Amino acid sequence: MNKKYITILIVILVLALIGGGVFWYLKQVKQPMNPSVAGNNNQPVKTYTNKVIGIEFDYPTTWPTLISEDRGDILKDGKLSTSFSMPLIDVSTLIHSSLGLGGKSLDNMPINAQFEAIKCQDIKTLVECEERINSNGVKYIWKVYDIGINDQSKAGPQYYVQVATGKYVLVFNFQDKDNYEKRAQEYQQLLSTLKIIE
Repeated sequence: MNKKYITILIVILVLALIGGGVFWYLKQVKQPMNPSVAGNNNQPVKTYTNKVIGIEFDYPTTWPTLISEDRGDILKDGKLSTSFSMPLIDVSTLIHSSLGLGGKSLDNMPINAQFEAIKCQDIKTLVECEERINSNGVKYIWKVYDIGINDQSKAGPQYYVQVATGKYVLVFNFQDKDNYEKRAQEYQQLLSTLKIIE
């Protein structure tokens, strides 16, 4: 009888230790990122909206404020004077890419036609190319080029994302590997919140 109680007590202690270990482990594991938070789980986000170029996305409050304004390209005498360009953070930018391969304009086309025009091509310097879609249903092309060494850039990969909006094809230019990797989580979170608006 005494051995039976000791065995039961040992089983209870072992189960309690296992349960405590599991509880401790679960408390230590990082929670998945909330889609409404960019870069840091404890950090609120700002939202950038531009109805002219047709996009909206969230970005960390630690970034300089991206002024939500409804502006696009600047025309002068009916001709393109200045293409849309906006700094994001560090050296990263968001720009309007009006020309596809072969010099054909990609502006003001159906989104699917624009997307087909920017899909992965067999280009010598393209080392990674992937069609992606975020939880908002926005399709985009993730591209990494290795442009080599020249006077204006560092050697190694250059990171880009192309997004078809129907009006424009927009390019998120995350620049070189060092710049991209420094903020990779923030950039990926921005892309996950990207919306096409009308």
